[in-house]
Amino acid sequence: METVKTLKLRIKDKHAKAMLAMARDVNTVWNFCNETQYRSLKRYCNRPKVWLSGFDLQKLTAGFSKCEGVRVDSRTVQETCKEFATRLKQFKRQKLNWRVSNRKSPKYSLGWVPFKGEGIKYKNGQLHFNGLQIGLWDSYGLSKYELGAGSFNEDSRGRWYVNIAVKVEVEEKRVPDGSDVIGIDLGLKTLATYSDGEKFEPKRFYRESEQALGIAQRANKKRRVKAIHAKIANQRKDAIHKETSALVKRHAGIFVGNVNAKVLAKTSMAKSVHDAAWTTFRTQLKYKAIRQCVVFAEVNEAFSTQTCSCCGVISASSPKGRAGLGIRQWTCCSCGSARPRHERGPEHCPPGTSGARWRNLRGLARRGSQQQDASVATAGQMAAATPASAATPEAAIPITQSPAPSSAPTANLTADSLALATPRFAERPDEPRSVQPQPASASSGTAQPPARRPAAVTTPPVSVKTTPSAPDRSPAQKPAALHAGDIKLF
Repeated sequence: METVKTLKLRIKDKHAKAMLAMARDVNTVWNFCNETQYRSLKRYCNRPKVWLSGFDLQKLTAGFSKCEGVRVDSRTVQETCKEFATRLKQFKRQKLNWRVSNRKSPKYSLGWVPFKGEGIKYKNGQLHFNGLQIGLWDSYGLSKYELGAGSFNEDSRGRWYVNIAVKVEVEEKRVPDGSDVIGIDLGLKTLATYSDGEKFEPKRFYRESEQALGIAQRANKKRRVKAIHAKIANQRKDAIHKETSALVKRHAGIFVGNVNAKVLAKTSMAKSVHDAAWTTFRTQLKYKAIRQCVVFAEVNEAFSTQTCSCCGVISASSPKGRAGLGIRQWTCCSCGSARPRHERGPEHCPPGTSGARWRNLRGLARRGSQQQDASVATAGQMAAATPASAATPEAAIPITQSPAPSSAPTANLTADSLALATPRFAERPDEPRSVQPQPASASSGTAQPPARRPAAVTTPPVSVKTTPSAPDRSPAQKPAALHAGDIKLF
């Protein structure tokens, strides 16, 4: 199967001067498009307001590449206009930020030179672009790829890189490598706590380099400061890449909390939030899961650490509000279970969801698995790896609340395998089950036939309405019901 991949390679430093000259011309075109668009929307004009497209801006900038002193070609000018129109539509603003070319300015815009696929060639270890022969460290072997569109980019240390799209042949993947489902709770002390009990605790790279960074900043060594920041970023990305790749290979479904890093970065925990890199962790998980055919979803994790993972009730003894953030372990007054707080959130896999929401996510995973080609050999391996006690019909959890059993075809990732992979969720009281084992009779010595549980269990018991109106809810169920109803999955 053919797919598109982006390669990043470093350009030799001797070409930095030519790249900066082209970047200044690109900034000129960008600022012209920005000013032209803003003037077309002025309110005191009698003309009708017009939103310019990339094609309109390309006609207005035609001939700029032939002006004296301009170093960019017409293809780069067209790509700049197209990118401006795309970002204007994306952010829904009348005007975007200006691009600053003065390197001494605190608002300096890092260099950026876009190009089209037909405007760049690779020959004899060099990139031929706009009359320049650009040397680079080719670690991928560009000669065996068909080059597409891309851009030259500058980093904070003044180093230039080329980001180019290429077509590669990859093996078509129809089923995930793993068969388990995992829930992930993100935090600061522990970056990720998994529902299977494991934790991901990378080094605090910024905290380790904070002393050296402070010394360089007080000595006004700007180049050293930039080098330390780049090292911290590389270490953090390397650790996250290794962990996310291992998670995708071991699991068939990944559900992670949607903690808002942008809001927490404005509090006193800003350093720790930035060092944790929650958004980078989720982004890498998402695109790697798509590539490996793994079910991925971000869910609301509100009240996940206040809800008991054993009985599913937000008890009076659970910590609440900002005053309770320091309480890391508490005992449920309903069932008496005691467990660390950070381990309760991911045990609701996915975090912060009620029984109905968890069934919806399992149903999503089952619908995705039914589209895959069932393999008899793989199904036999999964059956052999499953314990005999867990493979009994009593352990099966229905995906829907219908009493009729599901007749879904067997696949590599089935609803039963998802339920068996997470046995903790079979113990939730708000989760309806198809059958329930009964103890053997003392007189006959044989097991009684399994009895069905009611569709909902409430305390104190109330009558279940059969009319189409909304069902009654007990006070203990109201927080979970409100929490599940306020959020939509996708």
